[in-house]
Amino acid sequence: MPPVWLHTVASIYVPLSIASALLVLADIFVLGRRQHMAVMDAVWPLTMLYRGPLGLPFYAWFGRAPAHMGHGAMKHARRRCGRRRSRGRRIAAPAAP
Repeated sequence: MPPVWLHTVASIYVPLSIASALLVLADIFVLGRRQHMAVMDAVWPLTMLYRGPLGLPFYAWFGRAPAHMGHGAMKHARRRCGRRRSRGRRIAAPAAP
């Protein structure tokens, strides 16, 4: 028979873990914050099942995809990123041995 304190902690932590997983699922599928890699749409909710509410800050920091910005904004962001990358290559290529 497990100790009473362990049963109490588990009866609090398990529902919080399920609620955390449901919160991440809602964020991904209802709010449309799909991951860049499709497998991560399953990994983050599964991670919340064992990390519980302690994993929510990690999801918010590392796993939460940016809000959908609209087609024109994303196209502009890609164009700027590509410009910076090619500029960096032009600068670094002559310096490479």
